[in-house]
Amino acid sequence: MSKGKSFPITLVAFGLLAGLGLAGIATYVQSAPGSKQNPILKEQAPVQRPTNEPTDPVDPAPLKEQVSVQSIKQTETGYELSGSVKVSAKEPELGALNAMLGTLGYKEFNFVDFQVSEDGLATLDVSSGVRSGFSSGEESDFVKALQVCLGQFPKVKSVVLKVDGEKLDTLGHLELSEPILVGAAANASEPAPDAGQ
Repeated sequence: MSKGKSFPITLVAFGLLAGLGLAGIATYVQSAPGSKQNPILKEQAPVQRPTNEPTDPVDPAPLKEQVSVQSIKQTETGYELSGSVKVSAKEPELGALNAMLGTLGYKEFNFVDFQVSEDGLATLDVSSGVRSGFSSGEESDFVKALQVCLGQFPKVKSVVLKVDGEKLDTLGHLELSEPILVGAAANASEPAPDAGQ
C-alpha cells in the first residue's frame, strides 16, 4: 500500500474515534447530577435501585418509630442509668440491653429476644457467645448491669436468661438457677449473688 492511500484511512479512523469520544462526553454531561436531562431519557421508566426496606407488605411506620431509653455507665460503686439512646419503639427493652452491651464492650454476644409476662418475669434470649467465658468478677458485673438496665422498665420485676431457648443456669461461675431480680425488687432484696456461691 502506498503512502497516499493510508493517509485518508488514518484520517477517517481518527475522525471516528474523536466522534465517539465526543459522543461519550456529551452523554456523561447530560446524565450527570444537576444537569438538564435529555427529554428522551425522561420518557424511560425510572431505574429501580435496591434499598434496605423490607419487601414484605409491612407498614413501614412502626419500623421507623423510635423511643429514647436510658443507657448505663459504670461508676466507682457499680452501674447507673445515664444519658439516653434511641431504640426501636417496638422492642425498647431489647434495644436498651444491646446498647448496654455496646457500652460495656461485650462483642461476643447479643440479646436476640425479650418477652415479659404479666407477673413481670422477663425471658431474655441471648446468643450462644455468652458462653465465651467470663471471669467471676465479669459475671457479677454483667448481672448488676443487667439489673440496672432493666430497672428502667417498671413492668420488669425479674429476668431469666436463655440460650437457644434453653434456660441458662450458670455463666460459668455464677449460678442463675433463680430469676435475677430487677429494679425495686432487686433493691428490696439482697444484692446480686457473688460468684462461687
